Amino acid sequence: MVAEVPDLGLASFDPPRPRLVLVADGIEKPGNLGGMVRTAEALGASLIASSPGTDLVNPNVVRAAQGSLFHAPIASTDRDGARWWCGLHTEVVVAAPDADRTIWDADMTGDISVVVGSEHAGVGEGWLEVGTTVSVPMVGVADSLNASVTAAMVLAEAVRQRSG
Repeated sequence: MVAEVPDLGLASFDPPRPRLVLVADGIEKPGNLGGMVRTAEALGASLIASSPGTDLVNPNVVRAAQGSLFHAPIASTDRDGARWWCGLHTEVVVAAPDADRTIWDADMTGDISVVVGSEHAGVGEGWLEVGTTVSVPMVGVADSLNASVTAAMVLAEAVRQRSG
């Protein structure tokens, strides 16, 4: 089966307002990227794959996304393009396990982009300079979460805050 790949560039990327954008920065595992697509769509967010280690149309991403890839506004670009778009259109919130502020303390009611990096390297160069860092509160012994789980928790908190 052959399918045409849609335009995934930033030129046609125009998510609804208030903008809630998930930036999957350097995510190399197809299951994680597909899970992030699925979660973003389920929570009403858009997605930018920034410097993707895995192509958005990789069969394993498509499978893990469970059809969500075809319903949410999605773009794929390099890191510079993602930082440019997010900085121009939204406030940038960067998920970082060592952040001083938690997702519960951050105001995520306006136009925001949530940046989640890969599990082994975190976010790529330049994101920390353009965004505010937030962490997911954890009380167990684990020092970090799976990238797609982090994305789900931060997006869910943003949706909760927006619901009143």
